[in-house]
Amino acid sequence: MKEALDFGASAYLLIVRDLTAGVLADLMEYGMEAQLDPLVEVHDPFELETVLDQKARLIGVNNRNLSTFEVDVKTCFKVARCSRRRPASPWSANRHRGPISDP
Repeated sequence: MKEALDFGASAYLLIVRDLTAGVLADLMEYGMEAQLDPLVEVHDPFELETVLDQKARLIGVNNRNLSTFEVDVKTCFKVARCSRRRPASPWSANRHRGPISDP
């Protein structure tokens, strides 16, 4: 995060797949204390629930499977449908062109 600050960034990326809930909470708090907004990236409904529990405001769904590197644009809809809560500002990443409509 220091590098993000040094280069004038206003946000930093946290990939939830690689973090425990405790580490995620610590990194979010540390960044916000430094006046940076955490952009948290999820890949499945379980990760989405974790970030919602942490009160994340900027949430991204990565449509790329990080194990196979295949992209499925429907991933963002699957993740959103499985959530018991709605994120405040969800976004979808990877190969999005034009308006998003639920297939």
